[in-house]
Amino acid sequence: MITLAITTLVIMTPLAAWLASGLALRLLNRHNILAHPDRRSSHILPTPHGGGIAVVGVTSLGWIAIGALGIGDWSSLATVLAAALVLAIVSWFDDVGSLPVTPRFVSQVVAITIVMLLAPMEALTHGLLPLPFDRLLSGILWIWFINLFNFMDGIDGIAGVETLCLCLGVVGVSSI
Repeated sequence: MITLAITTLVIMTPLAAWLASGLALRLLNRHNILAHPDRRSSHILPTPHGGGIAVVGVTSLGWIAIGALGIGDWSSLATVLAAALVLAIVSWFDDVGSLPVTPRFVSQVVAITIVMLLAPMEALTHGLLPLPFDRLLSGILWIWFINLFNFMDGIDGIAGVETLCLCLGVVGVSSI
């Protein structure tokens, strides 16, 4: 039963995210929420931005379904989901209003700190570094990844392809 539920989530979540993204793109265009080309962008024409809200919404529902099915530790799932939603909300406000660097960086540090303090995790360096340094290194790497992904998100399609590859990799490794 659990295998069927997981398989259904693995198939339906990307499909639902794709459908929700199409709806989001139409709404973003209708409300003129567009990224206009500038010296830092890879776009030639004004492009809708903020469509990640559809993916975040659907993925959040998938995480809630995983918790409801009793797969994994619900408190850890809720912690990671809450931190992801904090980042998503700040990112949405950045997309529609162009936030300064400080609130974006602070939200990243807060989200990462919450997860590192409340969700159980293995040491990144497997004991090669004392735990406080291990956690500091983990936090720095998470901030790097969030900002790298945010940078790539501005290049049409690359963030989606990266996400799909990560998802398939996680599913593949976890099914071994």
